[in-house]
Amino acid sequence: MLVLVIGSILALVLVGSVLILILSLYSQPATSRNHVATSASPSPSPDVLIQAHPAVTPLFSDSFANNSKGWDTTGGPGFSKTIANHALTMTDRNHRILVAPLPVQQAFSDFQITVDMTLESGDSNDSMGIYMRGDDQLANDYRVDIFGDATYAISKEVTGLDGNTQVRILSGIFANKAIKPLGQQNEVTVIIKGNHIVLGVNGHLIASVTDNSYTSGMIALFVSNGTSSPAATAAITSVAVYPAPSQIP
Repeated sequence: MLVLVIGSILALVLVGSVLILILSLYSQPATSRNHVATSASPSPSPDVLIQAHPAVTPLFSDSFANNSKGWDTTGGPGFSKTIANHALTMTDRNHRILVAPLPVQQAFSDFQITVDMTLESGDSNDSMGIYMRGDDQLANDYRVDIFGDATYAISKEVTGLDGNTQVRILSGIFANKAIKPLGQQNEVTVIIKGNHIVLGVNGHLIASVTDNSYTSGMIALFVSNGTSSPAATAAITSVAVYPAPSQIP
């Protein structure tokens, strides 16, 4: 009987810890664009093309016909993640960032990722995007945002010992004619190799930056509900991760 009681207590503690981890990772505070300094660095012309789907076997891919890959669809008050109608749909109403990590036990270093994603509802302070080379709490990472007003940002997040996270813009926040506006699908491609990060949207090169902060970590998709809209919804219909190309654009 004593063994059963102790076992039950340990099980409850373990379940509680897992739930706390899920909620802390999947519903993070959103960053207001009003509090993020923008960069003055120029963007490459969208006339430079980028190959979104190279002719190599992907390291991971999903078109969301079902949840055979095992995505975590945990939801809660004000946020939800569902897989239906060939899409992973994420909605946040809490003015936070809702995260969907790739369902793989793997740290990614150099790679190329292409995601077909649509910001279905929101405004200019809402965004969808990709986390890269993130730690297990996504406290330190690189991140690409595509905002509701057809602007973009490439950033890195840095969390200090006090737990406060700063979002440092590496390129952006800029508009680009290759980016489609709210309600239309964008094919977002990121190549990260060594200290180079390259962003392409709809087959066009948007930005290229260098940074030496992070070398490997998790990949995650996200939707961010900013400060001014009641909700933000992103629908992802395809994701594919490839080995990094031998040469970057």
